[in-house]
Amino acid sequence: MSLADRHTTALVRQIATQDMIELVHPFAEWQTFGALSRRSYAADAVTVTQLAVDCAREIEHPCCEATALNNLSQILPDCGRVDEAVEAASKSLDISRTRGDRMRQATALTSLGASLQRAERFEDAVKAHMESLTLGREPGDQDCIGKALMGLADTTRAGTSFRSGASRR
Repeated sequence: MSLADRHTTALVRQIATQDMIELVHPFAEWQTFGALSRRSYAADAVTVTQLAVDCAREIEHPCCEATALNNLSQILPDCGRVDEAVEAASKSLDISRTRGDRMRQATALTSLGASLQRAERFEDAVKAHMESLTLGREPGDQDCIGKALMGLADTTRAGTSFRSGASRR
């Protein structure tokens, strides 16, 4: 393990054991989530991101909770926890819908679609991506539209590959 990897892992463990997580969570969670997921430390990334979810709940900040749940749904499949990823994305979507946050809903739907794809629930994944696309088109958010289209294309490709592999059995 490189010095940078050891430093990042030590930082995550330090953050995870400090009571001050609520003070540093937005920056630390985002930075460590990205660094850990890029370095394939999925279990550590899950730990840090779950701490961010817990912190957001403790301080009663639903927007942060929805964002942290969304991040959690993106890393859980790398730990083989696909059903939990679907659940986390669904909770993020529920929070966003309750708050009427259309763009956060679109983001959660894209993550839900990706999680459903990993769970080989392709029809549900396509529905999630289509709903995300609809929400993104309302304000003309090109980033959201692009992510929804990419998710839709990826899910369609994966579903086709899955079905053609199953038909050969």
